Amino acid sequence: MFLVFSADSFYKTGENFRRYTAKCGVGFSRTNTAHNIWSEIVAGENQYARVMGRLNAGSKLESCFRPESFISIMRSHHRDSIDEEKSAEIFAESIYPQLEQLSPLLYSTLSQYSDPQKYCFFGSDGSLGVFENGLPGYVKIVESSSIDYDETKAAAALLNYMLGHDAQRCFEFFANARREADKTAEFELEVMFRTNRKRLVPRLAIEIFDTVTDTSDFEEIRDSVYEAILDSIEEYRANGGPFACFLDIDKNIVADLIDLLAGGLVSESKWIIDNEDEEANLRQIEFTVESAFERLLPKSFENVIS
Repeated sequence: MFLVFSADSFYKTGENFRRYTAKCGVGFSRTNTAHNIWSEIVAGENQYARVMGRLNAGSKLESCFRPESFISIMRSHHRDSIDEEKSAEIFAESIYPQLEQLSPLLYSTLSQYSDPQKYCFFGSDGSLGVFENGLPGYVKIVESSSIDYDETKAAAALLNYMLGHDAQRCFEFFANARREADKTAEFELEVMFRTNRKRLVPRLAIEIFDTVTDTSDFEEIRDSVYEAILDSIEEYRANGGPFACFLDIDKNIVADLIDLLAGGLVSESKWIIDNEDEEANLRQIEFTVESAFERLLPKSFENVIS
């Protein structure tokens, strides 16, 4: 998430940095020292005048916030109290007045999601996203294969500071979004199992047929059931609705279905293995799968989706 510095913004942010570090009690007694350190942070050179000379000649400087580098530079000047959260605070205070000039993208993003009660930013590999309070998961708002995780994580830290969020508040947004996503996933899985039941039952029976007719070992049968259900979920994720992205195998309803199926199939497998009638075996497996669905899905759920 690059910031593009001109001579004007480089000077103004350097002054912001000098003043804010002094306000925080980690400042520098000489202006040129503060400027040189700012130059080292954003340009990788402890030579403010040299960088400014290039910018005055018409060059542009691309940079981004790197917390580890920021902390390392500040601690090399005996500012040992600087941690990741403090580094984001100082850097954000240094660039915020010039943010529109430095990065129209970050400026417009902050303007669009400016309500601290409603939004919190989140960085993941290749994308910058936003949590919205009360909704599951997060929405990607900036995405590019050229953006790495460290960049988006750092950009999110800056934007969250500008919104007034500390680490605890960010965690609360994340936890709420995770809880909502889990609830949504459980419901969507129930929808999937109910609405696709007629197709799922024979499909699952066919996929686990070879295992059930070969062994009565619980773990082997359970693994086979797990893989069959996972395949069905992945297919539904690929073709599903707006909440299908929250579906995964690690949900209570899936674990319950796997255990019900595996347990029932182990009981039936002892009879099936000795039976040479494949059609009868397949019908018995389908019946066992159907019975597991009957036990798993509450009758009242039919009223929810009808």
